[in-house]
Amino acid sequence: MNKKCNDMIKKNKKANIMRRQACLQWITAVMASGMLSVLSVLLAPSFAQAQTLDTLEFGPQNESKGERLDEIIAVVERDVITARELTHIPAEQRANALQQLIIEKLLLQQAASANIAVGDTAINIAMEELAQSQDKTLAQLQSSLSAVEYAALRDSVKKELMISRLQQQVVNSLVQISDREIADVMENQLRTVGDRVNLVDVLVQVPESADPAVLRAAQEKTAVIRRRLATEPPEQVAADYDDVFYNPLGWVELGVIPPNFAEVLVDQPIGEFSQPIVDRDGIHLLKVLARETANNTTNTRQRNNDGNNEVNNDQAGTASGNATTSDTGSDTSGAKSGAKSGNKGGNKGDVARQETLVSHILIRDNNNPEAKSQIDAIYERLQAGETFAALAKTASQDVASAVKGGDLGWVAAGQMVPEFERAMQATDIGEITAPIKTPFGYHIIQVNDRRLLTENNRALLEQQARQTIFRRKAAQEWELWLSRLRDEAYVDIRIEQ
Repeated sequence: MNKKCNDMIKKNKKANIMRRQACLQWITAVMASGMLSVLSVLLAPSFAQAQTLDTLEFGPQNESKGERLDEIIAVVERDVITARELTHIPAEQRANALQQLIIEKLLLQQAASANIAVGDTAINIAMEELAQSQDKTLAQLQSSLSAVEYAALRDSVKKELMISRLQQQVVNSLVQISDREIADVMENQLRTVGDRVNLVDVLVQVPESADPAVLRAAQEKTAVIRRRLATEPPEQVAADYDDVFYNPLGWVELGVIPPNFAEVLVDQPIGEFSQPIVDRDGIHLLKVLARETANNTTNTRQRNNDGNNEVNNDQAGTASGNATTSDTGSDTSGAKSGAKSGNKGGNKGDVARQETLVSHILIRDNNNPEAKSQIDAIYERLQAGETFAALAKTASQDVASAVKGGDLGWVAAGQMVPEFERAMQATDIGEITAPIKTPFGYHIIQVNDRRLLTENNRALLEQQARQTIFRRKAAQEWELWLSRLRDEAYVDIRIEQ
């Protein structure tokens, strides 16, 4: 065995010597042909260190390792999440961001499998809307970003549109609504025509396009807030959060508020906060302070937040019921009488609805520290005699209504955010409000007209009932579908964040 090894070593040494001799012979030939000057330039660095033939090195040498460009954080089915995708996320938020990215990857894969595509036209429209929300044109938005940033933004918008279309496709295929369900909701609506409740609303604001992780976090926060509301004043609880708002709505008619709210409030005990109600602006917790039925009986027995002292406000409630304006400033006596007269003939399909013809001027306060001073300056110009429509066209940052002189059209009760609605209802026809603040920014509101509609239209009630049931079931079905998708997917998290 040793003899064989020694023979192999000798053969290798002999081969190396032969290669070196061949190299020297080639160099000699080059020198003889007059190419020495070129060769010296090419080989000078190597031969500066090689003084003898024995110091020449042949074969692969040690190489320095470069920096690692990226690494795989997680494998999601047939896709991966890399470290680069999380570099812009603060370290303490990366665990949640990773889970959101996993859901996004799974949803985009599902969208691709369902052949859901988004064209340039749809992306351009969405980009236009995004630019308008920042009070810019699309060209201004593009010029404010680098080419790489703008391309990334378009890609993000495209992904959002694909996921939105997937969600619509999924819930449409899963939600089933029976005639019995519609009839039950309609019965509640008809039973409460003319009924009023004195309401307090605590809103946990959630973006309409929030992903499941954000929505779950908001639901958990809402549960904590609801427990606190059992013993603490609602305005104090709301003040502890930046995205929670306390809104005393005053007297509102169950027949004219959105059906998903009326359905909960029809049997809601007085003095207690309702179960959470999810709507397009967030999650609502509603408390009925008093209730007045269509036959003018008022129940206003309330319980304080400490749960001990009861306050009987029958006289105050009756006074509110007979006054021409409610706590919100709306003229509810006319709406109430209209609802009653509509039911004299026994047709429970009659629905009384008050609408307001309203215009506004909006100055957004997102990243705009001058918003308050700008709206105040506009108000001063209105007070000095400038016309509302002209100023709305030149100064309002609500692009859709600005081109129409600020006109928002006919607005039904419960359609606007509470701050806007309270100011609108408290303003007489032909008058304007002082600047008010809502989550959208600062507004000046002009009330142009009011009307009371009495509709004998069961089809309208049926449509409202169907929409109410669909919204509730769609949210439930989407949440369940997402949970199944995540549970059944292959996800390998290789580096915990």
